[in-house]
Amino acid sequence: MKNYKLVTAIVTIYLLVYTILQQMGASLTILAVMFALSPVLILWMTFTILRYAPYKGPELEEIKVKEEKK
Repeated sequence: MKNYKLVTAIVTIYLLVYTILQQMGASLTILAVMFALSPVLILWMTFTILRYAPYKGPELEEIKVKEEKK
């Protein structure tokens, strides 16, 4: 999915639902499954943002190391 804003919204809503369910005292089975899936969703969101989000900052230059002559 190339729409990084939609992916970010989906993952954020998922984590909010998890937090709300935890505070409401939901079943531990449901919470455990949601907790187990959360790293996959975070990685998916991170990959999508890094891959498809536009970068509007300055270009990064290579670091040049100057050797000192003794």
